[in-house]
Formats: sequence, C-alpha cells, structure tokens
Amino acid sequence: MERIQALADRHKRYGVGMIYLKLRQAGMLVNYKRVERLYQAAKLQVRRRKRKKVPVGERQPLARPLAADQVWSLDFVFDRTADGRVLKCLTITDDATHEAVAIEVKRAMSGIESPRVSWRLFSLSQAASASGRASSR
Repeated sequence: MERIQALADRHKRYGVGMIYLKLRQAGMLVNYKRVERLYQAAKLQVRRRKRKKVPVGERQPLARPLAADQVWSLDFVFDRTADGRVLKCLTITDDATHEAVAIEVKRAMSGIESPRVSWRLFSLSQAASASGRASSR
C-alpha cells in the first residue's frame, strides 16, 4: 500500500495500470486486481485535465458579392456509372447568381486540373467583359 502511494505521489499522471507496471518492473509479484483495489481504497485517481477554452473571435458574416463573376466557388462531386467506374465532376458556381459557370467531368482529374479550368474561365470572363466595354463605347 505504501509503495502504491509513493508511486502515485511521485508520478501524478500514472493511473492504476502504470503503477501496476512499475511495481512489476521493480520485481514485485502483484495481482492487478489487488493493486486496483488498494488504489481505490487509498482514494487515488488521476485528475482529469481541464480543456483550454479558446477565446472565440468576433464573428462577421461573409460579404455577398455585388455582381456576377466576382466570387466563384469550386466543388468536387463524385458519382459512379452503372458499371462501377468513378466520374469526377468539378463544378464552379458563381456566388452572386448561383449559376453553374462550368462543370468539368472526367474519369481521372489531377490537382493541376482545377486551377487550369479556373484560369480558363477567368480569361474567358475577362475577355467577355472587355468586349462588352468595347461595344458600349
């Protein structure tokens, strides 16, 4: 009993299992259930750690885009054909109008593919807005 108390005092984070192992490593032949019973009789227990509370920052709503082609959202959608083969769809949605600007469907799509599609759409939208400005003059 004294040996269990001494180990518990020296090692605050040790529970019954670790104290049992330390006693066995010290060469004592002890029964786990006996160590557990004596540990509880001495009213020993490992204290639960309090969780650190992270302060919540001030939340602000996301700004809604004022016009089309200002903010796009990218999402990957996966589906399977009847024969079990995977289809990967990259969907690009305009946040202002909620319309699907592009849907790129392939069986295998690498990580390089999504920026390539984004840049292609960006250049098309820039060209369309430039031609719209030129025709209004």
